[in-house]
Amino acid sequence: TFFSFWLGSSDVLGYAIGAASNPQILTTNEAFAQRFSLALGAMLQANPDAKGAVANIPNLNVLPYFNLVPWNALPLNAPTAGVVNQGYAAYNGGLFQLQSMGAITEAERILRTINFAAGQNGFLMTDESLTDLSQFGLPSIRQSKSTDKPTLTLSQALGQPVGGNSQVVRGVSFPVEDLYVLTPTEQKEIQDKINAFNGVISAAVQSNAERLVLVDINGLLNRVLQGQVNFSGATLTASIIPPNGGFSVDGVHPNGRAHGFIANEFINAINAKWESNIPLLNPNAIPGNDLPVQ
Repeated sequence: TFFSFWLGSSDVLGYAIGAASNPQILTTNEAFAQRFSLALGAMLQANPDAKGAVANIPNLNVLPYFNLVPWNALPLNAPTAGVVNQGYAAYNGGLFQLQSMGAITEAERILRTINFAAGQNGFLMTDESLTDLSQFGLPSIRQSKSTDKPTLTLSQALGQPVGGNSQVVRGVSFPVEDLYVLTPTEQKEIQDKINAFNGVISAAVQSNAERLVLVDINGLLNRVLQGQVNFSGATLTASIIPPNGGFSVDGVHPNGRAHGFIANEFINAINAKWESNIPLLNPNAIPGNDLPVQ
């Protein structure tokens, strides 16, 4: 007589956690709309009197998977930075020449210039959105910026020798590959996809308003990111740090305690829609990544 329905996150998630490196696994808007309608329709048709709660898809910026590795995670001392910079002198000079030729703008030349310093540095990375300069012998590389989102998996690869060669270091002399970083362009692509899918979900609920209620998990987790969600004074945070962190150590999936808050979001939506009185549970009694919150 009643069902809960939460479909769509995985249509974006695999593509996102692979840092948008495999476009073939990203569901198209048309395919999502068709499949979502078929799946939800099957639930509604199974019992014409049944009602349901339908959840939407959270935004990427909530996930610790994209926030645990800082963009400037590469520490160098002054002598090392100096030696590395010497190796990029010819590359940087080539950028100046191409700017004077009109092949790139001054802004792109500055973006692509490699310059390490003592302290924390942006790492060397590939960026497919840069102007293709391969005909001039220059790769599409730059240093990471604060607008980039490294994946959690980069923590195991950054600063490590590539192929066992100690002279080829990922992020310094070897660019971090596409599967480790979401550029601003890729972030926008994924966010646009989530927005489109959530539009499909919202429209489906509205078209069956008497039988369905929308559970705004996207809004809930955005409030978690802003520190606005708590139970009995104990906050839920968008981190993996116990006891208040709401994500499991993979940085992607909500842990047990967070699922308690998610369950309450379903309950609140159901109670508000149908004036029912389902009691809320106590999320603080559910272990997260450590002991329950007291």
